[in-house]
Amino acid sequence: MSLPDHYNDFISKNPSGTIFQAGVFAEFQRTIPYRGEAFELLSSECGPRTCGPHRGVATGGVRAKGEPAAEGELGSEGLQGSASCLAIVMKLPYGLCWLWVPYGPLGGYNEALFSQLEAVVREKRAIFTRIEPPASWSPADAAALEGRFSLAPASHRLTAGESLILDLTLSEAALLEQMKPKGRYNIRLAQRKGVTVKRYTSVDQLAPGEFEAFYQVLQQTGSRDGFGIHPASYYEQLLKNLGPSSNAALYLAYDEAGTVIAGIITTYFGSTATYYYGASSPAHRPLMAPYLLQWEAILDAKNRGFHSYDFLGIAPPNSPDHPWAGITDFKKKFGGTEIHYPEAVELVHRPLLYKLYRLKNRLRP
Repeated sequence: MSLPDHYNDFISKNPSGTIFQAGVFAEFQRTIPYRGEAFELLSSECGPRTCGPHRGVATGGVRAKGEPAAEGELGSEGLQGSASCLAIVMKLPYGLCWLWVPYGPLGGYNEALFSQLEAVVREKRAIFTRIEPPASWSPADAAALEGRFSLAPASHRLTAGESLILDLTLSEAALLEQMKPKGRYNIRLAQRKGVTVKRYTSVDQLAPGEFEAFYQVLQQTGSRDGFGIHPASYYEQLLKNLGPSSNAALYLAYDEAGTVIAGIITTYFGSTATYYYGASSPAHRPLMAPYLLQWEAILDAKNRGFHSYDFLGIAPPNSPDHPWAGITDFKKKFGGTEIHYPEAVELVHRPLLYKLYRLKNRLRP
C-alpha cells in the first residue's frame, strides 16, 4: 500500500472522516486558482520499522509530493495512522496565505502532527491556521491546542457548524416513516407532477446546455437565499476530479418538458454520502422537485451501501432569523439527527499581520 493510500485508508476508517479530509478533496483543491495547494499530513504509530509523520507521499520530513524517499526513511510497510490533517492553502497577496483545516484534524490532538503543520506554516508563510474541528474533537484536544499555540476565535467558518445526519441503515419504509408528513407528501406530489431525476458523474454525460441551465438555477438560488456561489468552472472541476472515482455525482430534476428545474451535487467518502450543493428554480417551486431530488439521492446512497447521508449545514438551534432557516426547515422534513461541531479557532502565527488581516475584513463592504 502506498503512503497516500495509507492516508486515505486512515481517513475512510475514522468515524469522523469525511470528504473534506480525503485525498481526492485535496486533489480538487489543488485545481482551484485562488488555493492551489493542499497538504495531507499523517502522524504514524510505530510499526515493524522506524516511524514518523508523513506528508503527501513522503515520511520523516517535509518534501514535495512525489519526491522519492531518502535512504532510511519509512516505506509503506507497517505504517499505521494515529492522527491526520488536510491543510489547504488559501492565498493572500504578497506571497502570504492562511491555512484551512476543514473538519480536522482526525485522531485528536497529536504533537507530531502539529509539528508537521508548523513546517507547512513556515514554508508557505501562513499568517494563521483555521481549525474547524470534527465532532470527535474533545475539550482535552482543545486544551492541548491552547497550550501550544496563540489562539483566537475564528472570524467565520467555511464548513457548517451544525448538520443533520440521516441513518441509511434504516429500511426504505423506516426512512419514509421518520420523515415529516409534508416531506412525504411533497415527494409524491413531485412524482405526480411528472418530475424526473437523472444522475451524472461527469459534465460530459450531460446534453448540450444542461450544465449551463443548472448553473443558471444555482445563480438564482444564491440570489434568492443570499449566499455566494463559485464560478461555473469550480463545479465542473469538482465533478471532473471526484466523479470518475465515484466520489461525486450531479442529480438534475426535469419537468415534463425536459427543462432543468433543480439540481444537487452529492459527494461520497467512507460510509457517508453528503449533500454538498443544491439549486432550485423559483419559477417551478410548485413542482416540489427538490424533495424528489433528495429522496432519489438518499435511496441511491443507501443502495450503494453508504450508512449515513449528511445534509451538511443547518441553522443553529432556536435561530428563526438565521439565513439558513428556510433551508433548515426543508432538510428537517427528511428527519435525521442534529450534529453540533466544536467551535472553530485560528492558530495565530504572525500576530501583527493577523491583526491587519482581521481589520481589513471587518472594514470590507
